[in-house]
Amino acid sequence: RDKLMTALKPVGIVPQELAILRLLVVSREPISQQAIGAKCNLDKTTVTELVDGLEGQVYVRRQVSAKDRRSKIISITASGRRVLNKAEKLATVAEENFTSLMTEREWSTVRKCLIRFIEEHS
Repeated sequence: RDKLMTALKPVGIVPQELAILRLLVVSREPISQQAIGAKCNLDKTTVTELVDGLEGQVYVRRQVSAKDRRSKIISITASGRRVLNKAEKLATVAEENFTSLMTEREWSTVRKCLIRFIEEHS
């Protein structure tokens, strides 16, 4: 995590913000802050703080939901897509540096274990 935070410094986001931007792209449509929290396993306060930061950098847009005025929906902006592309490249380099210490088989085992752990604990 520290290595990823360091790798992302040039684009000015943290790993949790990267996760939110990724989620918004994968979702292909605006999603609620509540859904972001559920999918990223983040509490309401943390989601609000992260979205505030992304909105302040104009990487996301927050709007009132047409379906429920109490709900806020979040969408990624063009500049958010650009920073996500840059961040993805930096994250890939950080991952390659980390995994270069392992064989492909070792990294595959670690990855499977992490996925299983996340699935069972979220």
